[in-house]
Amino acid sequence: MIEQYLDILILTIAFCMSVMVIRSKSLLNTVIMATAFSMLCAFTYLLMKAPDVALTEAAVGACATTCILLAVLRLLPKDTQLHKWRFVSLIIFVILFMILSYFTISIHPYGDINAITNKGPVEYYKKSASNDTGLLSLVNAILASYRGFDTFGEIVVIFAAGLCVILILGTKNSNTKDET
Repeated sequence: MIEQYLDILILTIAFCMSVMVIRSKSLLNTVIMATAFSMLCAFTYLLMKAPDVALTEAAVGACATTCILLAVLRLLPKDTQLHKWRFVSLIIFVILFMILSYFTISIHPYGDINAITNKGPVEYYKKSASNDTGLLSLVNAILASYRGFDTFGEIVVIFAAGLCVILILGTKNSNTKDET
């Protein structure tokens, strides 16, 4: 029961952060709030016992995206305003929030043994993983064999994000003059 209250609290905070992102008059404040939102998502994944997804969200969503956005802000003129797009952003946000809320309500509670995700693959993995892969650890068998391409894809995404951050932060600002 307490998990449901925590989920409602997190959803409420996420909603408020999203509205603050849309209503912000400062692009820097928008980036900061978007980073906080991403960290809230990482915390949510951690509560759902998905630390790998939480770490990926924190690395890519909070860290890499924030670095990229801050680098872009550095290149923009100081008086750049995006007030023209606020209303459109608000409408898109409300529509997406309604769609996600509708589908969130219809899913099984977390950990429900009768959920479709807990029936087919779990039983197969328990029975066949060690024979199929030759590995003793069920977790290693799933990650290394059954989800090998997915895990490799995650590694490539994190590597690409890190490389982008290094490339962006390593470039000189073209608006500044070199003083030699």
